[in-house]
Amino acid sequence: MLFRLRRIAVKLFLATLLLNFVATGHDLVSKGLPPPGGAVILFSLIIGFGMLVLICLYAWRLERRHVLT
Repeated sequence: MLFRLRRIAVKLFLATLLLNFVATGHDLVSKGLPPPGGAVILFSLIIGFGMLVLICLYAWRLERRHVLT
């Protein structure tokens, strides 16, 4: 939807961010961090969530500037 410049892309990305956050939180609570790669997994989670947040902010900015229809 973002490639087609549709306004619903913002809501879809926000829903994806929320679902990703809930699923990751559930996974971490139920399974915990694996001992040998705990720091690496935590670092990759931070990078993954950071990229998704930046995409959401970009889509929101496009909607605010009335680029999305």
